Amino acid sequence: MPVTSLHLQGCTRVERHAMVDIVEESIREVNGWILDFHQYSNISLVLEMEVPPGRLEQLLELLRAGGVSFGALPELHPEDQADAVLGTLQITFLHNEGDLHVTTPPLATPRSEQHLHARH
Repeated sequence: MPVTSLHLQGCTRVERHAMVDIVEESIREVNGWILDFHQYSNISLVLEMEVPPGRLEQLLELLRAGGVSFGALPELHPEDQADAVLGTLQITFLHNEGDLHVTTPPLATPRSEQHLHARH
């Protein structure tokens, strides 16, 4: 199956937990797949996704209806619209909240070191 690769960028003032649900439901509604995702503090969400042929416009409409604003979008040529879309969707959250600091747990001690420390 031919594939078109895209990177989409948008922004929103919708609360981020609600937006995650909107994005997930929108992709599911067009029969797409979320392949991977990353959240960067409370600032940004980046998804790797796959959307079936001809369903990108519908996805964009659903996301706009959910509160995502897009700048300039890449123009798809008619032959591209017959391809599946494989790409990224990056959404920036616009808010007045401070940065969300996440504490990273320490790395686990290897079992060999745990065993040595247990002997002493």
